[in-house]
Amino acid sequence: MTSPFVKLLSGTNKQPGIQSTLAEVAHGNAPLFTRVPPVWARWAWAFVAADFIFFGNVIDLAWNRWAIEVPTPKVVPEPGKARLEDAQPEKNWELRPAWQRAGVAASFFILGTGMAGALLFARSRVIRSFTFVQPAAGTNAPADRKIFIQTTNNPRDTGMVLPFRHCFLSEGRNVQEMIMQIRGQRGSWDMGLKHAKINGEPATTYQARTAILEAWKGGNLRGKWASSVEADPRWKSGPIVANRRKNLK
Repeated sequence: MTSPFVKLLSGTNKQPGIQSTLAEVAHGNAPLFTRVPPVWARWAWAFVAADFIFFGNVIDLAWNRWAIEVPTPKVVPEPGKARLEDAQPEKNWELRPAWQRAGVAASFFILGTGMAGALLFARSRVIRSFTFVQPAAGTNAPADRKIFIQTTNNPRDTGMVLPFRHCFLSEGRNVQEMIMQIRGQRGSWDMGLKHAKINGEPATTYQARTAILEAWKGGNLRGKWASSVEADPRWKSGPIVANRRKNLK
């Protein structure tokens, strides 16, 4: 189920694909790519709860406790006999005007809701699994291929099926990341390759990248792609190692 915050930030209620399950598309095979989502994505709902608790208390303070000091002089019971300290004004506090308190409370409400919505939206754009749908006989052309994607928002084995021709793959900030875009949808989907599994088996970043690009042949690629030659771990210096360090920055 898509969060209302995600729908609000994405600007559309239209789903990018057809809802399905991994069992329906993979027929018992392991997905091509799987990964454990980052910590912030796995604990996003806990962060949202903490966000609501914090901003709820701030809003309560702004509405019920935000006051202004109003000096009130003491009443002198016997003129001429009062001591100096008796004439000192007392400090009195009154709530600020309602429009001020309402404005501040509304600002904190918008800020807290926006932060929670942005977190859930970012969570919905983290790909934790994707694979190609097993094609029917005689329909293995790129125009007929489909892919199955699961994001952190999709529970268990649910996800969405998309036409392969509507998907675009580009390199991320470095060779440890890929970015997927979908025609007709705003933004992009992040696919981290570090600690990923390929066909159910642990793989290095290089192996994951190579396997995905091999499976993506005939599909849409965007942007420039850095060289991803895997260096022998025994090498400590040299052009390949230097290029690898540059790509990981």
